[in-house]
Amino acid sequence: MPAGKTVTLEVVEERLVVVQVVLTDADDQTVLRYLSSAPPGGALRDALIKARALKGKLAATRRAIAQTERQLKVIVDDQARLRANMERVPKDSAAYQRYLKKFDQQETEIERLQEAVKKLQTTEQEQRQAYEDFLSNLNVSHPTVFGGDSGAVGRRLAERGAAESFHQTAAV
Repeated sequence: MPAGKTVTLEVVEERLVVVQVVLTDADDQTVLRYLSSAPPGGALRDALIKARALKGKLAATRRAIAQTERQLKVIVDDQARLRANMERVPKDSAAYQRYLKKFDQQETEIERLQEAVKKLQTTEQEQRQAYEDFLSNLNVSHPTVFGGDSGAVGRRLAERGAAESFHQTAAV
């Protein structure tokens, strides 16, 4: 540069912005919001899709456990009624024999449902562990330039908060 002359130089400042998001406690709407912000076909989008699928399986198993436990409760409650009825009728009556037969059938059903709950709880543990392992090992970097339209994704993610699971890298 010659002495005494003014030269204009363009300066671009860059900084690394890391946005961390906790997916373990995120509801489906939050994950969908991140999915809609993620660029198509990227590692971030793929990771969010997989996390959502793992969490969906876990939620379905939890619903199955709750449903099976409700069925179990209905039978147990009915057995209390049967016991009370069996105490009031003579043991050699047809009603007593009917109650006894139903009670026996319900015992078999209770055992079946209890076994189903145990299996579902084991499945739930395995699915929860798989989900948590996936998230704890997840580290997705995605470059985003803040400013203009290309920074919209990064700004939306930055505005949403912080925690753990994936990193958003940005140039400013």
